[in-house]
Amino acid sequence: IPYLLDRFGYSASSSFVVPRQCQLARYLPDGSIYVRHLDRCTSTLAEMGLLGWMRSSDYRHRVVTAILYMNSPKWEGGGNLRCFEEDNEESLIDVIPAGGTLVLFDASKIEHLVQPSSQERYALTLFINGVLSP
Repeated sequence: IPYLLDRFGYSASSSFVVPRQCQLARYLPDGSIYVRHLDRCTSTLAEMGLLGWMRSSDYRHRVVTAILYMNSPKWEGGGNLRCFEEDNEESLIDVIPAGGTLVLFDASKIEHLVQPSSQERYALTLFINGVLSP
């Protein structure tokens, strides 16, 4: 992990904060999805207004998203994580949520979505906060 953080410029961060809590998500096999989004809020105060800006304070500091899948290692139930490469709409990566799979990505650059699953599935997510230096 330190090699990857350095390779992609995260070692330039002036700080990283790993929260003491994480998010355990349970996805039901009911056809629901997570729409395409970024995990870090990149909108400005002028775009959001003061109230929206204040409400998004937890999202503005996210630097890296870490997801650990808690399903069977031989998962075949759908619910893939689809990641879109920055600045290339045609390049995407589908991650099968097999148990034990750990995914790390830039919270401000990688748009992603979750596809519907045919089985109940679980994902443990941690948002690492920080301030990237220019």
